[in-house]
Amino acid sequence: MGASTTHVHPDSGPDGSESQTSPPEAALGPVPAATRRGILKGFGAAGFSVAGATLVAGCDFGGQAAASSSTAPAATTASGDGVDLSTIQKGRTIGLISLDNSAAAVAVGLQGLNAIKSQIGWTVEVVDIKGDPSAVPGAVSGLLARKAEAILCYALPAVGLEQAVKPAVDAGVPVISLVSGRFTGASAVADFNEWVSEARTALYTVQRMNFEGEIALLDFTGLENTAIRSIVIRQVIARYPGIKIVEDITVKVPGQLQDAHDRTAAFLGKHPNLKAVWAAFDDIALGASTAIKEAGRTEVFVSSVDGVPTALQAIGNGDPLAATCYNDQPLLMKVGVSLADRLIKGEKVPATTVQDSPLVTADNLPSGGQLPTGFVTPLWNG
Repeated sequence: MGASTTHVHPDSGPDGSESQTSPPEAALGPVPAATRRGILKGFGAAGFSVAGATLVAGCDFGGQAAASSSTAPAATTASGDGVDLSTIQKGRTIGLISLDNSAAAVAVGLQGLNAIKSQIGWTVEVVDIKGDPSAVPGAVSGLLARKAEAILCYALPAVGLEQAVKPAVDAGVPVISLVSGRFTGASAVADFNEWVSEARTALYTVQRMNFEGEIALLDFTGLENTAIRSIVIRQVIARYPGIKIVEDITVKVPGQLQDAHDRTAAFLGKHPNLKAVWAAFDDIALGASTAIKEAGRTEVFVSSVDGVPTALQAIGNGDPLAATCYNDQPLLMKVGVSLADRLIKGEKVPATTVQDSPLVTADNLPSGGQLPTGFVTPLWNG
C-alpha cells in the first residue's frame, strides 16, 4: 500500500489575523469564561492529510468530499480562538504525514487548513500513507528531499516513529506530533485531552443506560488517542456490575464506516436487549448508527468522540448517534502551524499542548452552524 503526495500551494487573499495577549508559558489553572476558546497565543494541534498526486491550489485539500463544508465548524475563523497567526513567516514549506485521509476528522482539519492558507502563505506537502505505517520512513525521506522545513506527524501510530523521523531530527528539521502520541524525536506534542473527553462520553453512556444493561464496544486502539478512549470506557463500565459488554469488536481501519455498519447489523439480531453501542470515533459511530436505524432498533443509542460535521448532524436529526465530544480540528490545525513556525525560528515552545473537547448531545447542540468551543492549554514536560 503506497503513500500519495499532494502539493498544496498558497494563493493570495486577505490577512484575517488575530491579535491577543499571550499568557505566561505555564498557564495551567482554570480557564476564565472570557478566554474559553483559547488562552494560548501561537499554539495548538492540527490534523491535515491528502489524497492523490494532484497539484492543489483551490479550495479543498482532499479527504472527505467538501459537501460537508456547510456543516463544518464556523469557529475556524472566529476571533479570540487563542492562536495568533499574525506573526507567521510567510513562504515556508512544511510537510505533513497522515495515516488515513479518508477519516472524517482529517477532512475537517483539511478544511480548516484551507481556511487559513492564504493568511499563512505556506506550501504544505501532505502525504497520505493510506493506513500503512511502514510507509512513514519513505514519506519522511521524500519530504526532506523536497526541502520541508518542519514535518507534522498527524494521527500516526507512535510505535516506530522514533526511527522513522530520525533522518529529520539528524537534519535539524523540527518534528511535531499531532495526535500521534509521544515519541523520541518529536520537538512538541499537540493533542486533545482524550482522558477528559472520553470520561465525558463514558459517563453519559452509563448514565443513559441507568447503570445497567447490555452494551457493544466497537473499538480501535491503533492510535494513542483511541487507545486512551478504550481504556477509559472500560474502566468506567467496570465500576457498574449491572452493565454487560456483549460484543467487543475491533473495527477495520481504513474502511471503518462500512465495517462498523456491517458488524453492527450482524450482531443486532443476537442481542434484543442491547441498550447502547460505544464507538472509538465518529466514523465508526456513524456506521453503527445507520445499521441501527435500518434495523428499526431506535431504542439503541450510540456514543463516540470527535464531533465531525456528519456526526453533529446525526445528533441534530435524532439519529441513534446521540453523543460525541467535539474535537476542534481546525483550531488544532492553526496550533500546529504556529508550533511549526516557532520551532523553525528556533523559539522555545511547550513540550505538550492540549485542547479541551466539550460533550455534545441533542440537549446542547448549538444552532445556526455555531459549534461548542474548547480551549488550548500549554503544558511543559521538561
